[in-house]
Amino acid sequence: MVNHPSDYNIDPEDDFEDDFEAADVADNGAILKTLHSFGQRIEHITWYQNLGMGLTPECRNVADHYLQQLGFPEAQPLLVRDWLEASDAAESLDWNSPAWEAEEHYRSMLTAEAVDILGEEALEIAMMSLQEIAAPILEQQILDAARYQAIQDETFLRAANGAALRAIYLAALVLITGQDQDHPFALKFQLFEQGRWPLDIVGQSFNIY
Repeated sequence: MVNHPSDYNIDPEDDFEDDFEAADVADNGAILKTLHSFGQRIEHITWYQNLGMGLTPECRNVADHYLQQLGFPEAQPLLVRDWLEASDAAESLDWNSPAWEAEEHYRSMLTAEAVDILGEEALEIAMMSLQEIAAPILEQQILDAARYQAIQDETFLRAANGAALRAIYLAALVLITGQDQDHPFALKFQLFEQGRWPLDIVGQSFNIY
């Protein structure tokens, strides 16, 4: 039996205080407070609850803004309607595509900056703490989405979990380094907050499940 997230009584503030004390960087108060809030934000996201639903104007606006900020203004959001189509898109993901390389460029820059700010050990501890907060929440909500969408492919569900964890990691880098909410990773995270799975950019199409 899988427990509901509320059964874990997670307190992100206690988790981060303990972990950052261990890393001897508890004096990084502003970042610590930001990560507390982000941990609570993760708890209240309806992960993957709107998969395959029509794209709302808000969703399209965020997706368009993400494409502009990432450097693909001519691409258009495209709805992926079912998990089989989404699975094909996920399996055919081109790790060397221009969009992937653009994200990796941003990730590399933010990671280096985050290490300069926190140190490598503290950054790793912060990310592990966020993962511990997210893990039971994602487990339950991905199972809920799978039941609703009649998804039985375990590989696909693991990919969904990995995509959410990566989105959390990248959004946390944005917060740690003090980037604004127009950053591509912050905008992409907003799509996850809307219960979506932003898959990839293929040609002129930004596939969103």
